[in-house]
Amino acid sequence: MKIRRESCTIADREADRIWLCNDHGEFIELLSYGARIHSIYIKNRAGVGQNLLKSLTNIEDYSCDVHAIGAIQGPYCTTLEMDHPTLFSDSFWKIEGEYVDEQQASIEMSLEYYLDQADTWQKIYVEVSFSAERAMHISYRLRAKDRLLCNPYHQLYWNLSDQQTSSIYQHHLQISSDWILEESEEYIPTGGQKALSILPHYNFGEARQLCQVLPKQEHVSCCMQGVALRAGYWLRTLSIDDVQVDLYHIGSGRRVQIVSTNQMALVAIKERIWCDNHTDAIATKEDQGILLAVLSPPIDEMAQRFPSYSLVEPNKTKVVQVHYFFPLL
Repeated sequence: MKIRRESCTIADREADRIWLCNDHGEFIELLSYGARIHSIYIKNRAGVGQNLLKSLTNIEDYSCDVHAIGAIQGPYCTTLEMDHPTLFSDSFWKIEGEYVDEQQASIEMSLEYYLDQADTWQKIYVEVSFSAERAMHISYRLRAKDRLLCNPYHQLYWNLSDQQTSSIYQHHLQISSDWILEESEEYIPTGGQKALSILPHYNFGEARQLCQVLPKQEHVSCCMQGVALRAGYWLRTLSIDDVQVDLYHIGSGRRVQIVSTNQMALVAIKERIWCDNHTDAIATKEDQGILLAVLSPPIDEMAQRFPSYSLVEPNKTKVVQVHYFFPLL
């Protein structure tokens, strides 16, 4: 295992590019800008490597990215009185330290920010590690100085095919969930939930329209113009070894399995948002990614229906862990 770093320029400021590498030519690439995960380069059984994420081609373009691609989204590390959550995707994170041994390579970053309402500085940490067993582990840590909302997650869009530009057809998605989160037409949680008769299992190869795949209301259109098609699921965990989200692609032989201490999986499908101004030659309707965000249930418009999941009391520490495994089919 090893770590490589080099400087780059984003938004006219110096940033860091970090590679966490194993001994097989596989790696995770991060940016200190937004604590972004820019690429996850994994090989299949044939030895063919591919970035499993949809990312921007040019690092400099992240300064204009309004979708927080690969970045920490939310993360609602704010006071309840704030009208809009603080977004950390366009902030420059400080590298606190790195660690390497024979089994893993890890790096920790932090961001300090000012809370007007509490008249205090607050600090959040994120640690990303890549293990020799082809697993990525992310740990978010915050010790609250005031009563805060804390719901961090990385905005990662997955496409496991061998093609640089392809649709999400031929992907299979299994979610360990008994309930689907009810949302309004504006995608705001209503606090309700709907029971599922069977575990969600989607074979995108059998659906010609994406709205036939995700069980949403009729008013939700298919994502033909980069519009998100979303569904939120309460995750069921019987033990710490249970896979909560399982995505695989038969043709490429690639797979990602997610396990987390969080309680909800947000599934969304988007296309072309990683293409410059949607005008690149590769910006076709076949350029799609699947968002698999594992987080706490989001605070709704009343900020009352899910408080126990996202609130951190003063002088308390919240730690959220998400684990990504990349076994071969």
